[in-house]
Amino acid sequence: METRNEKLGYLIKKAVAEYGADNNIVAIPGFLSKSFIAYCAMREDINLSLQYIEHLRTVPTNALIKSSLIYTLISNYGKCFTDAKSSKSPKLEPSKIFDDNDKLLQTHAFMMDLRHEFIAHRGKTDSEAGIAFMVFPVGRPDENAQIRFKQLKDVSFKEDRILEIEKLLTFILSILETKIEKCSNKIYKSFFELFTEREISVMIMNGIK
Repeated sequence: METRNEKLGYLIKKAVAEYGADNNIVAIPGFLSKSFIAYCAMREDINLSLQYIEHLRTVPTNALIKSSLIYTLISNYGKCFTDAKSSKSPKLEPSKIFDDNDKLLQTHAFMMDLRHEFIAHRGKTDSEAGIAFMVFPVGRPDENAQIRFKQLKDVSFKEDRILEIEKLLTFILSILETKIEKCSNKIYKSFFELFTEREISVMIMNGIK
C-alpha cells in the first residue's frame, strides 16, 4: 500500500503533467490550503454520492450493490459534518447552513442519525432490526434447544426519500462551492502578501521527479 507521501508525490506529478506545459506549478503551504483542500474533498464526496443516486435510479442493481452505494453515500455525507481530529480540518456546521423549520434540516437529521446509529455504531434505528429466538422440539423445551438470530436491514431508499436526499446533496454542493470560492480568494490574496517573487520561485514544482 502506498504511503501518504507517495500519494502526494503522485498528485504533484499529475498536476505538473496536466498544467505544467504552459504554467509554473507552485506548492501552496498547508497552513494556507487546509480549508480549501477540505472543502474540495467534501465536494468530491458529495458529487460522488449524487452519482450513486443516479446509478440507483437508472441501472438495475442487486441488493449487494444497492447497499454498498447507500452505505457509502451515508458515510460520505456524514464525513462533511464530523470532526477531523487528526488533521483538524474544518467541517460543515448545521446551525450555519439550515433554518430551524427547513425540510432540508429534517433530511439532514435523518442522514446523520443513519451515519451515527446505523453505519458508524450499532445503535437503535428504524433502518435495522434484529431478534434472538430459541427453537426446540414441540413439547420438549429442554431437548436439543438452539438459539438463532434473524436480521432485517434496509439496503435502499424509496423514491421519495431518494428525491429528498438528492435535494439535500445538491444544496450542500452549493454551500461548498461558495466556501471553496471564498477560500480560493483568501489563498490568492494571502499568497502574494506573504511570499516574495524569489520565494515563490523556490516553490515551483515543475522539475520534481
